[in-house]
Amino acid sequence: MSFSVQIEVLRQGVSLLSKTVSPGKCVTVGPKGNPTVPSALLEQNLNLLEPTKGGYLIHLDAAMHGILQVGGRRLRVGEGLLHDPRPEPLVFADQDRGSLQLDQGLTIRFIIHRQRRAFVWIPLPDRRFAAAMAATAVMIFSAAMVVAQFPPLEKQKVEERRQKYI
Repeated sequence: MSFSVQIEVLRQGVSLLSKTVSPGKCVTVGPKGNPTVPSALLEQNLNLLEPTKGGYLIHLDAAMHGILQVGGRRLRVGEGLLHDPRPEPLVFADQDRGSLQLDQGLTIRFIIHRQRRAFVWIPLPDRRFAAAMAATAVMIFSAAMVVAQFPPLEKQKVEERRQKYI
């Protein structure tokens, strides 16, 4: 299963950035390089959400506090640590979300979405039908090739045979 992350960065309630991070990509926060959320409040880049097979793992910084909602449970974060007991491991999956503050005005909100395939190739019952149709087409084509080897009957012979049966 693949998951994407929808992120919104707010400064005192005003949206500064809203983007969707594609499946398999880390959500990074920091001042260097090309982070997902640029911020000079951290000394170095932090992989806030790291993709795993079952969802996303979260990495917190000492400057962060807020609320996380994982598996239907609300967990409080303060100074980069979880205050509430939590399920092990803390993996974010479909519809899990969080709201983390880096300072008094900068808030990062995120929600995890499971990606569903828009197009599934051919389901098994349809594969059997497709195989049967392909076999039928091969037989018809083979029959046409066998018939094509014989020369066409001349018009006179056709008329003679028609008169013979009438």
